[in-house]
Amino acid sequence: MKTESFSDERIVVLRPAASRAGSGRLRFHCRGPSMLPTIKTGDLLVVEPYASRPVRRGDIVVFRVPDGGRLIAHRVASVTKTGLRIRGDNNNLTDPWTPAIKDILGRVVRRERNRSVRSLSGGARGDLYARAARALSAALRVLMRMFRPSYRWASERNVVRSLMPFDLKTRILAVKRPRGTELQLLAGKRMIARRPAGTETWLVRRPYKLLINVRSLPDTVDSALSGRLSVRPKKNDIMPG
Repeated sequence: MKTESFSDERIVVLRPAASRAGSGRLRFHCRGPSMLPTIKTGDLLVVEPYASRPVRRGDIVVFRVPDGGRLIAHRVASVTKTGLRIRGDNNNLTDPWTPAIKDILGRVVRRERNRSVRSLSGGARGDLYARAARALSAALRVLMRMFRPSYRWASERNVVRSLMPFDLKTRILAVKRPRGTELQLLAGKRMIARRPAGTETWLVRRPYKLLINVRSLPDTVDSALSGRLSVRPKKNDIMPG
């Protein structure tokens, strides 16, 4: 497989955080969907150098890829004589890179998300977790395909929304991006839909099409901004998606 054909949607890219975590550990912000549900965009990862310890199948390792020097965090699928086979928990295929042991910066031992801190398992336990996560993801995709026609029918006719005793409280943010302004629809602190910069289509997360009227969303940035919406710049500590 050629490196050029490997999409950024299938990797977790890391960016060093401002401080170390102690005991030689490093901290990185990350972005990318390839390690879902274990790691998500915005998580802070704590990485511990291996020193003299062996790299095991199931470890989440950090390594630098040869094309541009990006830092990637993926799980070890196998340890071979020629290098490591690496794969994201949310990927069906292994990575095109086979980093050597000497290329490994360390192992991800902890994930910090908002106020939640979680230790991440490696070895046999980590490998079992990754297999279970992929199996669950595959099962959910099958279920979504089965219920997609019913979901589309109900969302287009506002069936669920008409039965709700209250409207979902939402607000719209305008986010500055390199290509223009992106509109985001929030319910509380959760983004449930977005209109990417340079496009005219709202992308709504499931199952929120059942709860909102997509046709009522602003079709232009100007119409959204006329309602005195909040405008916030792109975050600097997390690489843009």
